[in-house]
Amino acid sequence: MKRPAVFICIFYLIGVLTGYYVKDLLLVILLFGITIILSIILYKTYSWKGVFIFPLICFFAYINICNHIESNNNPLDKLFDDTVSCTAEGYIDNIISKEDKTQLIISTNKIIIEDKIYTDKFKIKVYGTDINKIDIGTYINISGKLSKLTRPTNQGQFDEEKYYRIRGIKYKLYLKEHKIIDDEKTNILSTIKYSMNKKLSFIRNKWVKVYDSILPENQANLMKAMILGEKSYLSIDTKNKYSESGISHVLAISGLHIAILGYGFFSLICLLISKKKSVIFTICFLAFYLILTGASVSTVRAVIMLSIILLAYFFGRTYDIYSSICIAAVIILMINPYNLWDTGFLLSFSAVIGIIAITPALDELYNKKGNKIIATFNVSLAATLGTMPVMLLTFYELHIYSVLVNILVVPLMTIVVLFGFIGLVVGSLSIYFGKLISGIIFYILNFYDLCCEFAGNLPFSTITIGKPQLINLILFIIIFILISMLASEKVNKQSVKKHITIAACLLVILNFVFYISPKPLKIVHLDIGQGDSAVVISPARKVYVIDGGGNLKKKTTDRDTGYYIVRPYLKYNGISKIDCLIMTHSDRDHVGGLIELIDYFKIDNIVLPYAYKNKEEEDILLKELIDRATKKNINMVYLNEKNVIRDKYISFETIYPLRDTTQFHNNNAYSLVLKLKYKAYDEILTGDIEKEEEEKINNKYTDYLNSDIIKVPHHGSNSSSTKEFIEYVMPRLAVISSGRNNRFGHPHKEVLERYMDYDIPIFNTSKDGAITIKTDGHNMGISTYYSKKQIFLGIK
Repeated sequence: MKRPAVFICIFYLIGVLTGYYVKDLLLVILLFGITIILSIILYKTYSWKGVFIFPLICFFAYINICNHIESNNNPLDKLFDDTVSCTAEGYIDNIISKEDKTQLIISTNKIIIEDKIYTDKFKIKVYGTDINKIDIGTYINISGKLSKLTRPTNQGQFDEEKYYRIRGIKYKLYLKEHKIIDDEKTNILSTIKYSMNKKLSFIRNKWVKVYDSILPENQANLMKAMILGEKSYLSIDTKNKYSESGISHVLAISGLHIAILGYGFFSLICLLISKKKSVIFTICFLAFYLILTGASVSTVRAVIMLSIILLAYFFGRTYDIYSSICIAAVIILMINPYNLWDTGFLLSFSAVIGIIAITPALDELYNKKGNKIIATFNVSLAATLGTMPVMLLTFYELHIYSVLVNILVVPLMTIVVLFGFIGLVVGSLSIYFGKLISGIIFYILNFYDLCCEFAGNLPFSTITIGKPQLINLILFIIIFILISMLASEKVNKQSVKKHITIAACLLVILNFVFYISPKPLKIVHLDIGQGDSAVVISPARKVYVIDGGGNLKKKTTDRDTGYYIVRPYLKYNGISKIDCLIMTHSDRDHVGGLIELIDYFKIDNIVLPYAYKNKEEEDILLKELIDRATKKNINMVYLNEKNVIRDKYISFETIYPLRDTTQFHNNNAYSLVLKLKYKAYDEILTGDIEKEEEEKINNKYTDYLNSDIIKVPHHGSNSSSTKEFIEYVMPRLAVISSGRNNRFGHPHKEVLERYMDYDIPIFNTSKDGAITIKTDGHNMGISTYYSKKQIFLGIK
């Protein structure tokens, strides 16, 4: 049987997917019955008895993923809701330090909650500052706030729970106090493990300091990521720059790096000993390097595949890349089946599959003479096509010039990796000579920066597609498979090209039909924490963002809710342009996130209350917003009472501040109050107005306030939502935007009771996640992202 490893991989994947997604036992039995039937068919085709082990492999994979699911049931979840004070003891597995911040991974031996001791063993991630005199393997007592890992509550948001579940971490803890315990006994295996990890950590930290000594900060941080796998030193701006140019793969230790180092080491040691002995030494070197750099999935995959190549040479066997990649996948999934949902795993394997499947077809079509430049282009294009589904599912955008940038960047990586490693070794002995050797790296990395900046400034450098629909993915994969078939001599190439054309046309037609089909009005109240943010997408495909939330505890240099919540939501929905960015008032929990959006989206207009005009010198956040908008040449619009923003279908009418209002008792009193209208649908957006403003609005707009939806004023504070205001609005549903366990106690109990007295349903972002309202102007559907509620209401 040819390539049994491929079939082993397929059956293993079936077992993993069955264990993860299928909960009905009868259906599980049916699926295993199908695998047995498939094995019988394979036996009749290939006459190889080994096929009967395939169902057992499938069953083993099923048991493996089920065991991992069981072991990942968090043992303390029933004891608390979101956070709880606790004391814990355990061994430090890893330390990540940057400036004054320290992150620890701790394997706990016991944890104390409310004077009760729990001896469940699991890993937690600890966040602290200025933690000194600790090392890997140190037994430590810690106390602080234990928190559950969070699931996303908005579309496009980072899934913290899934990310850390893959890495075996079950909780996070914000450190208050710690002390080192010296007398804790441990077994011999743990002693060996922590002793090795400690020595590896020492080597890694020493080499980090070497790079800091032989290169400037930015270049040193890049080399730490490329050679040592230490990405924590990279700034978010650097990561974004490389990602947006489509070359983020060079920042991770992957097949390219391992191939350069592995073949370089093999070639060097062959000068000293025989080639077969060199194979053993090279594999040992790769294993050491793998452990030293943290054993990321992409590194493990590359090391396994290169080791198979070397072993094939050692035993005089023919190397088969399809078998090699399948063996690597099975080994990685045997260790941790959750890796199947890891973005690094998917990108690493999809890139290799793209290269080995598509490159021969592209060469057959466009490079029969073997031109090296065209060959490099084809490899880059094939990798891009291979990773495209994963990129769209994860990042929701395409980088148009990535293929061309890679042609410039990848050939130079051989120099960067080799001189980076040699410079590291030499720099450990002599900083002066390390600097001399690393000089060329400095110029190449600067060239990379220029390539990124040039590509980023080109028109249409990044196209935001949004999360693709399932039918689009299926058609793309069909096209991918058909293209790969063009390299085969056994197929009718004209027929394959015809089918590619049909599939591509169908893809274009389906998306065109979807684009021109009528769309409802969509209003999304994002779960922004303790703050406000709403996204309105009109049937005319105009996008309005009303407030962007903001972290009240944010430090100046930290990213805010605009970056972590609003931006991913917009990208998830294929939005790259905002027609109106609307600030209700300048409190940080409303404007903090808006300021960030200016750097990431094309914005036509920024809308503010007229009362803020010429007051930027009195308000730091308002000044920052206006300064950034001025640099980007964004049109500033100041709304006064009865001013209207409208497009072809919807309108926002300004209700407050009133024209005759000149005195404001606090910043909340500046809040812009808008009435959104679409056919028979009305929604009132209230900012943070309080009872004084509600009274003024009641007096002037008595017969105009009635609405289908109200965004409850001031996060449900008892300083707002007076009985009279609720009676005038009398909504079908109330939406509250507040943070979980916020220090203000929002929403206040008496406010909730006021709405309930009128039988008004309440949706709260802190419990329900993002709240989405879709309406055709006559009926409306309301759904929540986190709590999965769904209701349908008629419009008054």
